[in-house]
Amino acid sequence: MSPSGILELPLDAYRLSAADRQSLVRAQYVLADSCMRRRGMKWPAPLAPPGPGREPNQRRYGISDAALAASYGYQLPPPVGVSRAEEYRWNQRNEGRLASVDRATMNAYTGEGDSPGCQDRARQTLHMQWMNTSDPVSAASSAAWARTKGDPRLRDLDREWSACMRTSGHPQPDPLSAAGAWAGSGTTPGVRGPVGAPSAQEVSMARADVTCKTDVGYVERRRTLEAGYQATEITARSRQLEEYRSAWRLSLSTARSVR
Repeated sequence: MSPSGILELPLDAYRLSAADRQSLVRAQYVLADSCMRRRGMKWPAPLAPPGPGREPNQRRYGISDAALAASYGYQLPPPVGVSRAEEYRWNQRNEGRLASVDRATMNAYTGEGDSPGCQDRARQTLHMQWMNTSDPVSAASSAAWARTKGDPRLRDLDREWSACMRTSGHPQPDPLSAAGAWAGSGTTPGVRGPVGAPSAQEVSMARADVTCKTDVGYVERRRTLEAGYQATEITARSRQLEEYRSAWRLSLSTARSVR
């Protein structure tokens, strides 16, 4: 864990941050919009996120924040400082953003046949060809995750956590199974609307989950295991990872110069 309490892993150094991705989205839109205007067309601007996103690794091993568990149970929380209703309204606006775009405008933006569209031209300007290649970060992360799952030390750790959960009255084999037991919580099939509040039973189990993780040092011990395997993957894939990071860094540097 970092001094701030954020879960960090070695491969994070090779990933774009959420802020970096927003910079690329903004620059791509500015460039593509200029291209569309030259064609006498307009493309809807992307919506700004409704609020700051959660840390990407926050739920890597299931829930670990006591305050979020007490408020949302196992549900994915909305962005920081955003209510469920606000999150739902933003999702509706985002889903409807392209509803009025006609076929000609869509083709001009995305391209038609072998003819590149304004989106393609913007990405070329931003040197974003790396988006069309295999992602070595994801490949390395998946390999390290699989090796961690097969490690006997993780099985021992899961058993410690599971014993604590049984004592609390919530028997579960491991944290990710516990989260899966509440998949879709707060939603009703076929009914659209903001996610509803979690049940008292869900909150009780979620709070016990976090307490048991704290009692056995679950997050830090599992992070140590996975970090070791990630370091091994980084050594084995160093050339691909460095090339990938250099490529997106060039895109990001170019994006920051777009006005």
